[in-house]
Amino acid sequence: MTVDASKVHHIEIFPPIAVARFGDAGPDTYYIGPEVPDVEPLPDPSEAWLVRFRDQNKCIRRQAARFHAYAFDNTGKVLGELTKASGYTLEWSVSVANKKAAWVRFRGKVYEETYKLRNPAVQPYKLGPTSVYDHTDKREKLIIKAEGSLTSNHDTKTFIQLNGIFDGGFDSKKSVTLGHLNVDTNGSLIFIAGDGDSQCVAGDNNPKYPELTEKFDSEYWYDCACDGDIALVVKHTGFAGGSKPSLHKATITTAPPKFTPGLSCPASLYDVMEDVYERPKRAALGKAYDCGSVEYYRDIKPLFDGLSLLSWTNQKLYQGHGPHKLPHFKDELLKAPSTENRPLRQAIFNRVRAPVNPNDPQDPYIRNAQAYEYYMPRISGNAGDNPEAPDYNQNIRGRWDYISGDNPERPADPRNNRGRWGSLTELQHDRLSKWANGNFITGSPPVNLSEYTKYPVDQQPTILSRSALQWTTGVPLYPGIEAYWIVESSDVYEPRDGKDPAVFRFKKQKAGTTADDTKYVKPGDLTKGGHMSVLTTSSPKKRSPTYAES
Repeated sequence: MTVDASKVHHIEIFPPIAVARFGDAGPDTYYIGPEVPDVEPLPDPSEAWLVRFRDQNKCIRRQAARFHAYAFDNTGKVLGELTKASGYTLEWSVSVANKKAAWVRFRGKVYEETYKLRNPAVQPYKLGPTSVYDHTDKREKLIIKAEGSLTSNHDTKTFIQLNGIFDGGFDSKKSVTLGHLNVDTNGSLIFIAGDGDSQCVAGDNNPKYPELTEKFDSEYWYDCACDGDIALVVKHTGFAGGSKPSLHKATITTAPPKFTPGLSCPASLYDVMEDVYERPKRAALGKAYDCGSVEYYRDIKPLFDGLSLLSWTNQKLYQGHGPHKLPHFKDELLKAPSTENRPLRQAIFNRVRAPVNPNDPQDPYIRNAQAYEYYMPRISGNAGDNPEAPDYNQNIRGRWDYISGDNPERPADPRNNRGRWGSLTELQHDRLSKWANGNFITGSPPVNLSEYTKYPVDQQPTILSRSALQWTTGVPLYPGIEAYWIVESSDVYEPRDGKDPAVFRFKKQKAGTTADDTKYVKPGDLTKGGHMSVLTTSSPKKRSPTYAES
């Protein structure tokens, strides 16, 4: 489909937020990440299933993120994708950073900020600790930055490296490759993450080399995780002035490989961000708030799949609802909004842990009472791993003692609190409540197409936006996989203007404005809060990141 340049009012990049994943195979073995809903991509369908995700040397292939240019008219109508073949020249610019070593010490969201720096001996606070985060952006010796650019006419056989420098406060600087860039035959940008490597830069004579002194905050370490901005300028002879920049920048973040293809989390980053965008409506309407229509196949079944299928990879979930209980989540009675099935629906809903609701004074008490394995989802929260009850066969009274400490002979576990148990988002919980009460329709099973181009053009931007985040982890964010708990802050998102079909878009700092770390997402901001987790490899002088960190 060729887009008439004279009708183009503005241009946007889709998806607005995407994830690229590490791999130790070469960048030329990459495969494209998800671009259609409910279908996690396979690298090459012609290969045997067990080797698709690895190269001939058994190294893990990297999942790349692809960014597309879409044109809109002055009413916000989607005109179509702008491609090299249709006469447009796409000029892409990428700016990424790794700020982990420069950020403050790790903490879960529920814990009080101490503002103590990681690597405190390198570029410390000049006048002692301060509550302002701005100083961390000035610790250049601990920040790895990289930039790159290319056009749609780029030779696809050549990969552009995103190389940065890590000083670490030592004389020997380290060159770090944060990723690679390329384009496809349409001129769309392909971002390929780094290889997942991490190292200690302290010399052999340093008493801390190469010790892992802490789980999250070991000094003098770096890795190749990054996040940042994607900018675009499109050129065409039909444009006034010959070119148009994209209205907004897109965001790329990098993460470990997803070793469980086909399994989704109970709450993804998509779910978390959808809930963030629902907050203004919820706050404005108060008790009159309604989450809208609920469809079983669209809203409920995917949630149940996320709750139950993780039992294949999570021992705690396996104990709660392992394979022998999976049929409970696929019962045909669950999709019928009949009165007869209401007791079954409500029984399931009553097992779902209450969401975090900072505006409800009763919420802490409700969630404290639900801080044990009886409630779903049986995953950890933003305060760390959930502790196990002393005896799984104990009666309800014993479980309550374990939570509350009311019984002096069975004191409460001091590690246990509501923050150590994960919950669904408020929006997910609201939809489940309507489902439990029969206020829903069954709908139809989704018909998912194999490629985004097979969907109607007006649906493609939204399809790309949702698909890019569907297979991510939104709960818990301790420390987070693709991003840390900054994504739960309403301040860092662009408000919807009614014309941009992007599901979610981060707010970017405009040139000439004063930085405010709580209002913008700058390169390096999404991955810095996850901090560094490392494990020993076969080399005593090298480390590779665990795949439990962002």
